[in-house]
Amino acid sequence: MDIVAIYKEAVMAFLTEERYTAILDMLGRQETVKVNDLSARFGVSIETVRRDLKYLEAQSLLRRVHGGAVKVGGAARTTQREERQVRHWQEKLELGETACRLVREGQVVAMDASTTNHAAAIALKNHFQTLTVITNYLPVINELASKQGFTILIPGGICRYGEQSIIGPMAEENIDALHADIGFISMSGISLMGGFTDFGVDEVTIKKKIMKNADCNYVLADSSKFEQNSLLRICSLQEVDGIITDSKLPPEIEREYQKQKITILHK
Repeated sequence: MDIVAIYKEAVMAFLTEERYTAILDMLGRQETVKVNDLSARFGVSIETVRRDLKYLEAQSLLRRVHGGAVKVGGAARTTQREERQVRHWQEKLELGETACRLVREGQVVAMDASTTNHAAAIALKNHFQTLTVITNYLPVINELASKQGFTILIPGGICRYGEQSIIGPMAEENIDALHADIGFISMSGISLMGGFTDFGVDEVTIKKKIMKNADCNYVLADSSKFEQNSLLRICSLQEVDGIITDSKLPPEIEREYQKQKITILHK
């Protein structure tokens, strides 16, 4: 595939995810959405909107009705990055401190794009003098750029303005060429039945590249993410070394995960 075709494919995937996110965000604020309204808003055909709704319904994120779709309960909802930055921020800072217990001076740490990893980056900055950090998330890059002794490895690619992340085939190829001692991966949903799930269509491959090339991998997620299911299944609970969360995780939920021999770390 030539570079023009790769670029077009990346742009199409990006636009599709943006529609998914917008549709779910609209259903977070109102009870219904209409096919005709979505077609006009996104500048795509009615058939494209219907395919979008069919896909989201298959993920149990909405229910299609005549002429549109309605919201359903029980699924994690995507939110704007600024909202996610504020939500459960103290819990994220707490679990970031816990994540530092797994890191050693001089190691290579890979971090995907998330507000949770931003909190973890603050902890790394405070606890270590020399680290190499691989990341595609601009807030983490900005947080650590001024830390003398830290080396920041940044992939090339397409910058998603709203999410402040770097995505696309070039970013995936760059990250695939790098090895890490430990990978910190974020997820929007964690459940015993569904495993690890996330909303970021464009982020899936980058998460998997980090996981493939790191010696060990831990999912960083605040306690609100447990027993939630998001858009895309990333992997099973057994495919990572453990989950790092905050101390507000209900004991009964933790016990159920321990029965499945899932390692959970918190304060």
